[in-house]
Amino acid sequence: MRKLKLVILLLFVLLPVASYGRVVGIVLDDKGYPLVGANVYWAGTTVGVATDLDGKFELEDLKSTKLLVSSFMGYHNDTTEVISRGALTIVLVSDLELEEVNIVERKMAVLRSRVSALQMETITGEALCMAACCNLSESFETSASVDVAYSDAATGAKQIRLLGLNGTYVQLLTENTPNIRGLAQSFGMEYIPGPWMEAIQVSKGTSSVLNGYEAIAGQINVEYLKPQTQDPISLNAMISTETHAEVNASGGWDINDKVSTGFLFHAQNMSLELDHNHDGFLDMPKNTNVNLLNRWYVKTGDYTGQFLVRGLYDRRIGGLTKEAAATLSPYAIDLNTWRLDGFVKNGYVFDQELGTSIGIIASASYHNQENTYGARQWNATHTNAYLNAIFQTSFDDTSSDPWDNHQHKLSAGVSLNFDMYNESLSDIPNPLSDIRSETTPGVFAEYTYTYKDKVTLLAGVRQDYSSRYGFFTTPRMNLRYAPFEWWTLRGSLGLGYRSPNAIADNAAYLASNRIYQFFTTLHNSTPHYTTLHHAELAQERS
Repeated sequence: MRKLKLVILLLFVLLPVASYGRVVGIVLDDKGYPLVGANVYWAGTTVGVATDLDGKFELEDLKSTKLLVSSFMGYHNDTTEVISRGALTIVLVSDLELEEVNIVERKMAVLRSRVSALQMETITGEALCMAACCNLSESFETSASVDVAYSDAATGAKQIRLLGLNGTYVQLLTENTPNIRGLAQSFGMEYIPGPWMEAIQVSKGTSSVLNGYEAIAGQINVEYLKPQTQDPISLNAMISTETHAEVNASGGWDINDKVSTGFLFHAQNMSLELDHNHDGFLDMPKNTNVNLLNRWYVKTGDYTGQFLVRGLYDRRIGGLTKEAAATLSPYAIDLNTWRLDGFVKNGYVFDQELGTSIGIIASASYHNQENTYGARQWNATHTNAYLNAIFQTSFDDTSSDPWDNHQHKLSAGVSLNFDMYNESLSDIPNPLSDIRSETTPGVFAEYTYTYKDKVTLLAGVRQDYSSRYGFFTTPRMNLRYAPFEWWTLRGSLGLGYRSPNAIADNAAYLASNRIYQFFTTLHNSTPHYTTLHHAELAQERS
């Protein structure tokens, strides 16, 4: 009897232990794939495990609950009631149902390149909107790189300064083509309306030799709106309290999948006489300007072609107001300019991977002006033709280490620049009439070396021949070194040249009461009055 009682007592003690065991199973997604690292735990407790590489799990059974919770990021939680001791199969259903997503991007106003050897910054359309500019000369109001000031209040001419030097030492390009030069130097920046510009690229110091030898203090390149990105029709107009009226229209269309075209139109008129200080002279010249541009773009296979033509008329009237001119000796400034320019670009890519390509740029311009400064008359025309052919290729050096990323780029080509001037200037001790021309053919080569994002070396050299000055060499080198991600060092070294235009470079003085004398100094002789050929300009107060 005592043995029977002992057996019954042992059964009561061991029965709970026998019922206590292990729960095993597997967790799958709704496509039948095992979920690795899913959480499996008893509801209301901290007892649980994570699934293994096969999605399987095993955990101890509890008497306090029979509800087993399974969870995994991106899936709905599942609660399973454990009744039997067989292997469990738990399927989790994904809860990732994407709704509509709007991705909004805002362009930066000013972009500064971290990898270019040149000290380069790009003023985007965002910055141009903040500047509320009407033309290129007013586009640098929000930029600390370029200073713009009036060089002549009587005519409204503006002059830029870069690295402490005035605009005559800055090469001004449009679409990477030398355009604002010669007679257009004085008002060329005001001939490019603000709504026409897509971006402005500014580089300080001696830049690449590919675009010529004239960049001394730096280089400014203007990119016009492109037909591919223009709105089909865009129109805006404004009028200020000073009766400055302006109209801008533009449009771009795809003719077919290979050809697109676009136009840009600008017209402005400022006819109100402003004399706030009542000195009898106009504070700002009255101005009428009409500007029209048309561009064609062709893209077929590896060939890209562009054709652009622009026409301009500009008139500025300054000097005495009508009321003052009725009582004083009339002094009037009347500047009339007609301009026609354009370019043709052709490019063909032989190897997309290596960037092996050839590009040929041909441009031409005709600039005519009839300017009156009181009794002084300055009439001039400037005809320019430009040709530039560039071949370039690149390759990576992986001979020592395929992960070192040594990149090399080679560019070489030929160029030809032709300038013809016909000028006449009256009301000086020796009235000037001068016709001169200059033809400058040249060859150039440039090498770019890049090591990861640490080092960039840009070295180039040009050899040109001027029909006025003979042979001259233009070496240039730009180096960038970034020892740390937050610290970049740049340096530039090189030469730059430009042919002087005595009157155009000093046109601001024509509105003043000064006497002009043009002369050259010959060896062992006294100065001889001559024309502008090899001439320097001297001014004397009357």
